[in-house]
This record gives sequence, C-alpha cells and structure tokens, in this order.
Amino acid sequence: MAMLLAVSSSAFAQGGEVSPKRLSTGMVVPNRTVTLSTKIMGRVAQITRDEGETIKEGELLLSIEDAEWRASLQSVESMLTQARAEAAYKKKLEAKMKTLFGQKSISEDMVDQAALEAEVSDAKVRSAESAVQSARAMLSETRITVPFDAVLITRSAEVGQLTAPGHPLFVVEDHSRLKFKTSVKERDVPFVKAGQKARVTIDALGDTELKGTVSKIVPSGDQTTHSYVVEISLPPRKGLYPGMFGKAEFLE
Repeated sequence: MAMLLAVSSSAFAQGGEVSPKRLSTGMVVPNRTVTLSTKIMGRVAQITRDEGETIKEGELLLSIEDAEWRASLQSVESMLTQARAEAAYKKKLEAKMKTLFGQKSISEDMVDQAALEAEVSDAKVRSAESAVQSARAMLSETRITVPFDAVLITRSAEVGQLTAPGHPLFVVEDHSRLKFKTSVKERDVPFVKAGQKARVTIDALGDTELKGTVSKIVPSGDQTTHSYVVEISLPPRKGLYPGMFGKAEFLE
C-alpha cells in the first residue's frame, strides 16, 4: 500500500503523469471562449460593460460612431430605388415593343434592343440590392453584441479609441458549463472512453469531489509528451472558476 501511494505522489509531481489508478492533473476551462472584434475602422462612441461582468446574449457591449455608415446606406438605398424604377420602365417599354412588333409596326431588332435594355436594368437592380446588403452589414459592425450568455474577461477598448478591422476588442467566456481539461499519457488513453465517469478534485475547493463525465478525447497526441487531451464535463459548483488547478481520477 505504501508503495502504491508513493507511485501516485510521484506521478502528480511530474505534472500530468497518470498513475496505475489513472489519475491526471489539469485545469478548469470555460465551455467556450470568443474574441470579439469589428470589420470596420471607426471611433468608439460607447462602452456599456466592464471586465468581470456577466452579460446576456445579444446585449450591447460597444458602439462605434455610425454617421458615415448610415450615409453610405442611404446612398445605396437611393440607387436601388432608382434602379427599380428604371427596370419597371424598361419592362413596360419591352412589352410595348412586343405589341407593336405583333402589329408589324416596328422591326424585330427594336424588340431585341428593348429586351436587352430590360435585362441590363434587372442586372442594375441586383447589383444595387447587393450594395444595400453590404452597407447594412457594415453598419451592423458599429454595434458589438454578445453572441451568448457570457462573462466579460478582457476589454481592450476605450471611448474615443479608433478601431481597426480584426483588432480584438473583448474576450468573453461561456461559464454555463465548465470543463476540466487534462492530458492523459498514451498508455492510458485506451482505458478512457467518452461518457466515462470521472472524479475531479479541485485544489482550491479542498476535499470536495466533483462527479464529471468524459465529454471529449482529442484523437491526436502531442509528439513531444506522448499525451492526449481529454475534457471532462463538470457539474455546477459555487466557487468553481476557469483556471483552477486540480486532478481527475477516471473510474472503471
């Protein structure tokens, strides 16, 4: 018995080694992490929340001055209105030319010309519609909202700051379901299955044991450590946060 305990303690000291009881060390991680940014350049007009706060899905985090983008949208909407009016006129003209041709009042070339002009007008409408969709999409980039219920972890924006396309503004995490992420040695991977129960002990929570379930086994090992990433879904627990260190025991 004393020898078995010594082996287990040595395994933990090596930071992730698995003992004959299939124990491994790891860390609590969020269900998902997302970095929020914008596709446009603009000046930050408003920031509504700060780091550490809980935000609901769809809630506004940041707004960018949008006068220029609204003006662009109005411009292409006017172009679309004009294109639609022209297309309607060209269709009526085409229909009139076909009637006159049936009465042998005009040549077939004139009918073909009217049909071509109607087709070109339709193409202008489609182009204007695409421009409106694009302008609306760019205008939507002036408002950064949360894609899911989340906790604001990092804020890299300030009012008055000029944003750049793709530049990170916020990092948010989904804490609705926390996971325990650990590395399992290749010799133990065949004994770990999705859906398998695991007993997780978090150092910061003392002797409290959490009953988890293996939710993911990444089927590609690290070539240096010869270990495989395993994730264990954890039950809700007050005081449990991402970043906490602990250990897991995979149950038979």
